[in-house]
Amino acid sequence: MVELNFKNKSGQSLIEVLIAMAVGTITILAAVTVLTLMLRIGKQDVSFQTAAFLEQEVVDNLLVTAERDWQEVAETSDDEKYYLSTTTAKGVFEIVEGTKTVAIDDVDYTYYIEFDEVNRSNGAISSSGSSDPSTRKVELSVTWRFQGDDEISTVTKYITRSKNEVFRQTNWSGGPTKATSDETVDAITHRFYESEGLDFVFQPGLLKIEDIE
Repeated sequence: MVELNFKNKSGQSLIEVLIAMAVGTITILAAVTVLTLMLRIGKQDVSFQTAAFLEQEVVDNLLVTAERDWQEVAETSDDEKYYLSTTTAKGVFEIVEGTKTVAIDDVDYTYYIEFDEVNRSNGAISSSGSSDPSTRKVELSVTWRFQGDDEISTVTKYITRSKNEVFRQTNWSGGPTKATSDETVDAITHRFYESEGLDFVFQPGLLKIEDIE
C-alpha cells in the first residue's frame, strides 16, 4: 500500500516561493542602487567636462592677453585672485581682481586665476634659483555645486613672454626734438630725442655715436 504525503510538499513550495521573492527583491534593489550610482557618476562626469571646457577657454583667452600686453600679466600679485573681463579699452580681455561666475546648463561655475613667480636654475624651472620675469605660473580653479556637494577642478600652466614689439628705424633725417617738449610721438617718424654723444650732422639721416670709428 502506497501513501502520498502532500502536506510537506505544500509547505516546502511556500518556502521556496518566499526565498525566490527575497532573492528577487535583493537583486532588484542592487540593480537600482548600481543604476542610480551610474547615473550620478555620468552627470558628475558631464559637470567635470563642462569645467574642463571652461578652463580651456579661459587659458586660451589668457594667452591672447599675455601676447597682447605681457606687462598686464607681469603686474599681477601672487596673493590675489583674478578673472578675465571683456573690454574695448585694452583689446579683447583685461585681467581684473576677483572671481567670475558663469551659468552653464543651469549650473553656476565660478573660476579664478592665481599667478605665481617662476624661478629658474640653469635654464630650467626650479623651486630655487633666479626669478624669471618673463614667465609666470598660472593656476586656474573652477568650482561648482553638484547635488549638494562642492566640486573643484584645477589646472596649472606656465605662460611665457614670447612676443615683443620691435621698433626698427633707419632714417633719422627729421633731426632731433627736445625730450622736454610737448611733442608726442604716436607713430613711427624720422625724428628722435636729442641726446649727448650723438652725431647727426656729419651725414643727414644717419645717427653716429661720437668717438667711435
